Amino acid sequence: MFPILLELGPLRLEAYSTLWFLALALAMVWTIRRFSLYGVDDGAARRVIGWSFLAMLAGARSFEYIWNFRAYVEQPSLLLDLSHGGLSEVGAVTGAFFAALFLTRRAQNKNLSFGRLCDVVVLPAFLAIALGRWGCFLNGCCVGIPTSSPLGLHFPFDPAGVFRHPTQLYYSGGALLILAVLWTVERFTVRRGRLADGALIAPLGLILYTALRFGVGRLRFNPERYGLGFSSTVLLIALPFELFWFYRSMRTFSRKFKKIEASIEESKENKPPEPLRTL
Repeated sequence: MFPILLELGPLRLEAYSTLWFLALALAMVWTIRRFSLYGVDDGAARRVIGWSFLAMLAGARSFEYIWNFRAYVEQPSLLLDLSHGGLSEVGAVTGAFFAALFLTRRAQNKNLSFGRLCDVVVLPAFLAIALGRWGCFLNGCCVGIPTSSPLGLHFPFDPAGVFRHPTQLYYSGGALLILAVLWTVERFTVRRGRLADGALIAPLGLILYTALRFGVGRLRFNPERYGLGFSSTVLLIALPFELFWFYRSMRTFSRKFKKIEASIEESKENKPPEPLRTL
């Protein structure tokens, strides 16, 4: 049962679902406002984002089913019980990524590049993670391992009654830090008119997200599970592709602006001298 954030008569707002819904809504609004920055087609991009949003929810829930497969096999009725279990960030990213890839390829719209659309979405996505993880914190899920450090907190729903790492807040703080890094990169590239073909910020964001998940994951409490979980395995498999994507994007970005600088220098050399002015 999720903790209640607000209860006014028949109105009940659960902390987990309310904060994640608010986080996703804010991310969606910010994403739409960023279309013009990257020069993507507004109408086509809205359609892709809308369908990708549904794929994101499906992926988030599907990874939850896989993660707790045994529990759902024992009680199949829980498959339709949305109050049982949560959502997976990795599943959400996976579902939205492949849906957007398919839809942009199918659209064949020159003003709807898959790479640019990824760059549009990546900053709002980290904002959603930073805010949504507070829902996990208030819900008491995704807790950390026991600790005696000053950072340890006691969660009321913890049957062990020990102090644990607030890994939800570590995820939130890490997401904000990544958001700041990506915004800085964007400021010195896109916002200065250096818009390259393909993605540049998205692969960097995925690499940093993988590092965050593995870093905080070492402090996360996973009872009766050993080795890598399903989400961690997916991240580990995807990491080489993300590194190659980022490397290729950087090379493309560098080559493009070397050509631009060369053409500017050539135009300066070929420019005829201004006639001398006489008094």
